[in-house]
Amino acid sequence: MRIFSKKIRRFFPVYLLFSLAVILFAGLLLAFNIWLEYYGVPVCVMTGLSNRLKQYGVEFCASSCKAGILKGIVFENIDIKGKNSYEYPSLHAKRLQLAVSPWRIFEGALLPMRVKIGDGRLNLPLLPEFGKEGEADLLSFTALNADIGGDPGMIVLHKAKGKIRNFEFSVSGTLDNLLHLAGARGSELLHDKLMEKESEKTLSPRSLNWYRRLMENIPLSMRKYIIRSLDKLSERNFEGVPKINAFLSLDAKDFNKTRAEASLFFPDVQYGYLKIGAIHEKLLLENGILQFQDLRLELGDGEYILSQGRYDSSMSSISGTFSGSCSPEKMLLFVDEAARETLADKLRLSEAKLIAFNGTLHHLSILTGSYSGTVELRIPVMTFNGVRLKNVSTTVDIGDDLISGRIVSDDPGGNEIRSTYTITGNTFKAVVEGKTPPHALRNFLSESAAEFIYGSIKFKNRQERLHFTGEITSHNWKSSEFEGKIRLTLPTVICHGLEVNQTVAELAFTPNTLAVNNIEAKIDDSLSISGNMKCLLKDRLITASVICRGSPGKTIKMLDPQHKSFIESLTADIKWPAKGNLMETNADISISYGKNPAYFITGSLVMTDFEYRDIHFNYGATRFLIDSNKLLVLPGAILQTRDGQSLLTVSYRGASSGEEEDLAQEFISPKGILNFSIDSTMSGNDIMRCLYPEWRSEFIDFPQRMKVTASGLIDYKNEMNTRFTAEINNGTCFWNGIRITDVDTGVRYENNRLFIKNASAAVCNGRIGMDYEFDFNTKRGQIDAKLKGALLSSVLREFHIDMPNASRTNASVSAAMNAGLYYNAEDLLQMDGAGDLQIKGSDLWSVPVLGELLKILGKAWNTNNLGSITEVNGEFKLRGDELATTSLKSDGSVVALNANGVYHWNTNEFDFRVRAELLKGTLPFETLSTVLTPISWILERRIQGKLDSYKWQE
Repeated sequence: MRIFSKKIRRFFPVYLLFSLAVILFAGLLLAFNIWLEYYGVPVCVMTGLSNRLKQYGVEFCASSCKAGILKGIVFENIDIKGKNSYEYPSLHAKRLQLAVSPWRIFEGALLPMRVKIGDGRLNLPLLPEFGKEGEADLLSFTALNADIGGDPGMIVLHKAKGKIRNFEFSVSGTLDNLLHLAGARGSELLHDKLMEKESEKTLSPRSLNWYRRLMENIPLSMRKYIIRSLDKLSERNFEGVPKINAFLSLDAKDFNKTRAEASLFFPDVQYGYLKIGAIHEKLLLENGILQFQDLRLELGDGEYILSQGRYDSSMSSISGTFSGSCSPEKMLLFVDEAARETLADKLRLSEAKLIAFNGTLHHLSILTGSYSGTVELRIPVMTFNGVRLKNVSTTVDIGDDLISGRIVSDDPGGNEIRSTYTITGNTFKAVVEGKTPPHALRNFLSESAAEFIYGSIKFKNRQERLHFTGEITSHNWKSSEFEGKIRLTLPTVICHGLEVNQTVAELAFTPNTLAVNNIEAKIDDSLSISGNMKCLLKDRLITASVICRGSPGKTIKMLDPQHKSFIESLTADIKWPAKGNLMETNADISISYGKNPAYFITGSLVMTDFEYRDIHFNYGATRFLIDSNKLLVLPGAILQTRDGQSLLTVSYRGASSGEEEDLAQEFISPKGILNFSIDSTMSGNDIMRCLYPEWRSEFIDFPQRMKVTASGLIDYKNEMNTRFTAEINNGTCFWNGIRITDVDTGVRYENNRLFIKNASAAVCNGRIGMDYEFDFNTKRGQIDAKLKGALLSSVLREFHIDMPNASRTNASVSAAMNAGLYYNAEDLLQMDGAGDLQIKGSDLWSVPVLGELLKILGKAWNTNNLGSITEVNGEFKLRGDELATTSLKSDGSVVALNANGVYHWNTNEFDFRVRAELLKGTLPFETLSTVLTPISWILERRIQGKLDSYKWQE
């Protein structure tokens, strides 16, 4: 008991002393707390804290600092900032309260305190890695009121409210894995201490690396997107205050583990000329992907856009889907200005009240701004490049600088078009097919190309549609500089008055060229055209290769007026029969139709059943060359008639180019020089008329086929320069009605004079040799002819005198004549000259005229036996249109004849006196005949009339 009491007495003073000490400490602590809460932390302590933080690159300043066990540490008008504003965050607050809970360290809390910010401003540089360049890229929180605490391993944002620019926000959440950053920072400090690389005074430059590390864990693209989005939204004039409510669960180590939920409210806003109604939207950030659901933009008048999408931080891209219905005007407001300008000149949607659409945004890169997507549109009416389309459905794929898609327009009777297209910048490409009214094609041609085509052809029925398929491209489609290849099937067109019922062609065009290839045109069953054509529009040059089969007359009608007059001038003397005619032309054409037109045409021509200068040809074929220097070349023309054919080579050179005449007029009234060579078996007259239209067969007639070779030139301007030579073999001609056969001669024409030298021919079974010359200037000529051994019966037949007993006589005629030729005012043949005549035969009384005289003499002598006449000789003179003789005599033993008189060959009339000389051949000599002269006078008779109708008079 005593021992126990001693122990109690010994323990109590110790316990009492300890309790008193505790109470004293608590009292002192309470007094110190009361003093700190009332007077605040001493200035020296604040200064020391500021200096210490400055060593770590932190500038700290506060107007006052009070501390208490219950309220914690309270700073007034506090400023905390780093070395600069572009790498370090800064905080200014009217009040900052720190409520320390040390015991929470043992719970694993990273931040064993509660931080409350009142009416603060927090600036967070979003691009610290860009240095001073990113100084303006700040995320500023104003009117900030926040409550921040700690939980095991993380910082907890219990609640924060404030403004980001003009947006109100309310946010709560957590920040995890800060220990990772803190641990990394501690390792660096320990390493620096051990290596003694920095002293205690030089710790500041690296003190805030944790902030940069934190920012770098957030994708740069997202941070840039936040800046751009805030800038754009700040430019909009909302009719209220936008609000954001969010919950964040941030992971400082791995951003992909960050999760955030937010609800956004945007009041009505004017977007350019478009007013968008209030927007309520929820956002979700998870696994590095930001998503939004059912974002609806109300555009007024029942128009809207409904969308949903996501942002993928790993690819720094946005994707989503959208649909809706709105007017064209509002839809174009969503397109960027460059695209809107591109579409403005070519696309008109004003007739469509609403356009329904849906689509997908495949990719929108935050880093580069590149994008791609697909949209489907249903447009009631639209006009593209002047072409009106109805019931249009289209799918459009949009990329960075690429727009592609497919368009279908279903408008029976109008434009039915199916097309796939791409637009890259100003470059437009399309594959098209369909049906369209004829005028629609004009909108895709340059002005010069459209003028050329539509100036040459007219469509018979504007309601009929042409069929087309092909490709169209443009490297500057704003200026309608299109090019392409299109296969066309045209309805009935009218080309210079001629209907073309069916035309198929491949049209290739550029702003400066127009090519029409593989042309197949059918006018009717009698005419078709095929070929290729190219036109250089700016140079106004046409080249073409054309094959034409069928009616020549219809072919010529298809040409334009200028070319038509030219070709018509070439064919002015050709007549195309109504039946069986055919022309096939293969031509290569080069035409300059500018200020100084020029032509060059070469090819081949085949014709059947036609007339040229009243000569009927069954067939004709030639190569040809024509140019605007008035040159025509036929290197080898074959012409066939019923009687023969000719091989003709011709070159025609028109008058000098200095003369103001077009090419057509040159051939209508030629003034040039024609060189030719000919090898022919055709009629001589036909040959002469082909070469010399003024040929007159009244001079000398070649009606039958003959072998002729000729060459020379014809000068249409100076006929005195015309000259040619010819060789005739086995020919036939008529000279003043007298048939001449087996003609072999050389013909020469020069100085407007015709020469026939050493001509040899058969006349009435005799032979004639002749030199003939005629001057067409004076219409005078010269003939020197000798006839030998011609049958008298044949001669009389040529003068249309019938000789009934011609087969019983073998009388022959020989004659010679040399005379000058000329034509009087009535264009009748006149001759001045002389000649002689000899007739020999066994019984000349059989000659009709002489036979009539024999009958008269027999009656006078009452006998039928007056002997025989075997020879008649005489000389004659030619004066004007008459042949006169004073000594036409015959032999005869009983009766001899002596005649004189005249014969007019133009009228075929004669007047002769014939005297019978009796017993002229009786011995002695002519004595008896002289004695009987009075009786001869009594027997003189006059015969006059025409050879086929004459009479005897006493």
